[in-house]
Amino acid sequence: MNGLDLFGVRGSQASVIHVLLDEIARTRTTLQSLLPRESGSKEVDAALLSVIGFPAFAVEDAALVERTRTKVVTQLQGTYGCKRFLRDGHQTVIEDMHRLHYEPWELKQFEHLECEWPLFFTYLMLDALFRGDRPKPTITTNDFSLS
Repeated sequence: MNGLDLFGVRGSQASVIHVLLDEIARTRTTLQSLLPRESGSKEVDAALLSVIGFPAFAVEDAALVERTRTKVVTQLQGTYGCKRFLRDGHQTVIEDMHRLHYEPWELKQFEHLECEWPLFFTYLMLDALFRGDRPKPTITTNDFSLS
């Protein structure tokens, strides 16, 4: 973000974001020390896909990116998408729409009931494209017929 002009070509020096290099380094260190966790309260979160890959590409350590992606896919991927995080009650049939948060002991009721979000498959596909990871076609003997 350092040097980003919020108004593009119509901006001035007053609309440019300046970030101190020490703050960039501290943020990078904090992020890398948390991953593959999302935070102190969540084990893993599918939103990390947008941090380790498209659009942020915020992590340079390839092993850490792979470990984080693997953990997201292993723990959160379902048939229709990825869960945002384990025990996420948002938009489930038992969610209380009038509550802002649940106590940790109350989250157990959402286990194995979490919504799956197809959006996260998009992040995985874009990430694979940027990495050049394309499936290799397989040829079996059933693909050919001898006449």
